[in-house]
Amino acid sequence: MVHREPNLYRLLTTVEAAGAAVDQYETPFGIRSARFDAEKGFFLNGQPVKIKGTCCHQDHGGVGSALPDRIQYFRIEKLKEMESNGLRTSHNPPAPELMDACDKLGMVVDVRDAHDGFHAGRPEPTGAHDPVSPEPSEHRRSGPWATRSPSRAMSAARASSPP
Repeated sequence: MVHREPNLYRLLTTVEAAGAAVDQYETPFGIRSARFDAEKGFFLNGQPVKIKGTCCHQDHGGVGSALPDRIQYFRIEKLKEMESNGLRTSHNPPAPELMDACDKLGMVVDVRDAHDGFHAGRPEPTGAHDPVSPEPSEHRRSGPWATRSPSRAMSAARASSPP
């Protein structure tokens, strides 16, 4: 498949009072279709696409988590140079600047774990390392949130299977 850059559009919303513009907001957006076929795989805009993805945490090496916007673009550009076309975010909601870079540079994003452990139904905080567990990593192995990602589901299945 030939790689095409995304077509992005902008919607300008204007709030008027007494015939005068009092506020404006620009919303960038793209239009696409995505579907999964059990026999043929993933289709984006009607074309079959093999997702070659990476999993990234919100920080960036020695720079940390408070990043200049340009570093978000740098990361996606480098991943695309490595022929990656998919990004899975890890544990925390991704920065809007990262999502903008993915939109503008044509990277498919999976944010299933964007709120890892921070959803309705979790118990009140009880531990120092993990906000809800007395053990530092206990929430990664138990509870209703443990099998939300495929890797956790596989680990849970392996752990419960007889040898």
